[in-house]
Amino acid sequence: MFNPPKTRLKGNHNVLSSIDKLAKSNVRHFLFGIKPEEFLIYGHTHRQYVDMENRVANSGCWGAEDSNEFTYIEIIDDVPRIMQY
Repeated sequence: MFNPPKTRLKGNHNVLSSIDKLAKSNVRHFLFGIKPEEFLIYGHTHRQYVDMENRVANSGCWGAEDSNEFTYIEIIDDVPRIMQY
């Protein structure tokens, strides 16, 4: 907890990989009550992306220590897009 995220979230305990796998899996429908046609949108993992095939989007994290990018998700006509602030 006292180390930066870049150090903590790597190695044998690759939390980010596990989170991404869960977000893209069909199990999320049962765990989170998301319908198959709905998007799962989450954030604060320091890696922004939109995966249209798996219907999942990650907004990233504002002010990540290793990046000057500030991103957010904009949803227009039910389509999420990564936008830069």
